[in-house]
Amino acid sequence: MTDDAGATLVAVGIPLGVNYDGAEYNPNDPESYPNPWFRQGKRYLKIEWPSYVLLSALSVPMGYSEICDFCDSAALGDGDELVKGLLGNGLVVVLPSGDSSPQWRQVMRLKAVSHAIGLGWAPKNNGLYMIIPATSRAIAPPTVSGDPPEFPKTESILLERPEYLLWTAFDGIRSIDECVEAVSERTGVDEDEIRSRVPQLLRRLLKEVFAALDVA
Repeated sequence: MTDDAGATLVAVGIPLGVNYDGAEYNPNDPESYPNPWFRQGKRYLKIEWPSYVLLSALSVPMGYSEICDFCDSAALGDGDELVKGLLGNGLVVVLPSGDSSPQWRQVMRLKAVSHAIGLGWAPKNNGLYMIIPATSRAIAPPTVSGDPPEFPKTESILLERPEYLLWTAFDGIRSIDECVEAVSERTGVDEDEIRSRVPQLLRRLLKEVFAALDVA
């Protein structure tokens, strides 16, 4: 699969579960049940149960040893074979451990779908910028005098300005590469400088489920 022992894998697309078609199924014959669905871009794919369970878990990046342990604990079968199948069908992508790995080119062609909202500049945090899960509710609302709303600190992520500006471009339509180009054009910052921020930013967003990857 890869010689990069520190690499992680993450799903490319969105698990959808079973779309029940109204047919009657034998409760004593699980193999007769309909397979769950997975959306990748505009494609709707039926996935066999073991692969789907692993694919759902890979909404958050996992290393190879974690994947094998997960497959054993969930009695999914051979983790290596499941991963090979998902990689072969383009349903997962490798996030290399090294920021300069050429494998990042494949990731850059994907799009990042944000599951967060931004609060902008956080003046009490040395000029960092804050994003929170899209489902968060403020502990205290903003005031008329301009004080920002307060959210649970455990649910927030603080980003430096270049990462924050890149996150604001993740519209779920453009590829990550296109977002880098757009931010460079808007800010005048060199594309290579912005692109160098992508690996660290994606690892944080995906680990905390603040974003998902999909095909552009």
